[in-house]
Amino acid sequence: MKCSHPLLACTLCGTTQREAVLLAGPTVYICDRCIILAAALLAEDTVAGASYLCVLPNGRCTYCGEKPAGGVRLVARDEERAICSTCVDASVEILDRVRTQRS
Repeated sequence: MKCSHPLLACTLCGTTQREAVLLAGPTVYICDRCIILAAALLAEDTVAGASYLCVLPNGRCTYCGEKPAGGVRLVARDEERAICSTCVDASVEILDRVRTQRS
């Protein structure tokens, strides 16, 4: 008998848990690829392979629910799916720990 759990997917790109490492927010997920691309976008403003993401001047972070202030910026797929630089930084740290544990 097969267990039928729905596949979890990245809120920003749709990559499933079978294809990537996913980190969970309260009601959303972000994959390792989007974390890396978002961090690079925040550092450089343009990144190859990140055409579906952009830096937004304002909005609300889908992950923490906060409206960025004081230099915090948003990387977004659209106005409904965005992650703030604070959550990106935290996700990079978590991803580094996950990769270290798997090594």
